[in-house]
Amino acid sequence: MAGPEHDEYAIDPQVAARVAHLRGVSVEQFFTVGVDAPPPPIVEPIEGVVWSEDLLDTTDPSFRVRRYSTGPGADGARPCLVWCHGGGWGLGDLDMVEAHVVAQRVASTLDAIVYSVDYGLAPAQAYPVPQEQIVAAVEHAMADPEVDPLRLALGGASAGGHLAACAAHRLAVAGAPLAALFFAYPVVDPLDGPYPDRRPDACPELLWFDADKTSALFAKHAGASPPSGSVPMRLDADGLPPTLITTVPADGLGPQAVAYVEHLAAAGVDAEHHEVSRVLHGYLDMTGSVDIADAALDRHLSWLGAALR
Repeated sequence: MAGPEHDEYAIDPQVAARVAHLRGVSVEQFFTVGVDAPPPPIVEPIEGVVWSEDLLDTTDPSFRVRRYSTGPGADGARPCLVWCHGGGWGLGDLDMVEAHVVAQRVASTLDAIVYSVDYGLAPAQAYPVPQEQIVAAVEHAMADPEVDPLRLALGGASAGGHLAACAAHRLAVAGAPLAALFFAYPVVDPLDGPYPDRRPDACPELLWFDADKTSALFAKHAGASPPSGSVPMRLDADGLPPTLITTVPADGLGPQAVAYVEHLAAAGVDAEHHEVSRVLHGYLDMTGSVDIADAALDRHLSWLGAALR
């Protein structure tokens, strides 16, 4: 049930137009009948950014990573971001805007190497396979001769942020020298939340992740009795590097991400929090065609660039 609208939940007109076709659409309708959606805007490739793909057979099953750069480095090794798209643990790919366009923007803006990870999707490839693949992708990036292994960051969006957070804890325990973490509107405690009581009118039901919807999606990834290693909020944050977490006011996952910022800070982690107003969950999937999403990513990359300097 939607609650009364407040200014804090107001949505930018460009964002509202992009989700207008989702108004009144239930999750059941979306996955059974489908929705007539307008074609997404075409986002042109960023000039000067090149990419290629590698198949990593370091885990079972093998998986792909897509490497982005601005060409051969002229001044030695460069910073790097290993990036994980979202999709509720069961959807998403390397071609979605949140993966492909964001990776290009990071490579271009920071003159960095970006590895976008095509991790396994639930239920076919459930916990702990995706986390193991992300760890393997980080190790692969560290071995790249154009990457400065002391300036390597790990990040992800939504469920990709959750997977990256779990992988970051594994890497911290192993003593891997990560320089920074970047989690955009992440799922960090799909079991206990906290979750808001009401959905604001500004957010279509389909984009609102409450406890029931999130736990059902998470169960396909981690099972009915999730291991503690699959819930970032339950993991020891000691040893994690500086971390940026972004949240959205009109997002059912926002409160748990804010709680995770506090969890990190209590452990002595340098935790930065960017609240992004007038957007919805998944705003990075509008990068390149929605001004407010571009401005938000610019702000995040300013922080990341400083962390990797």
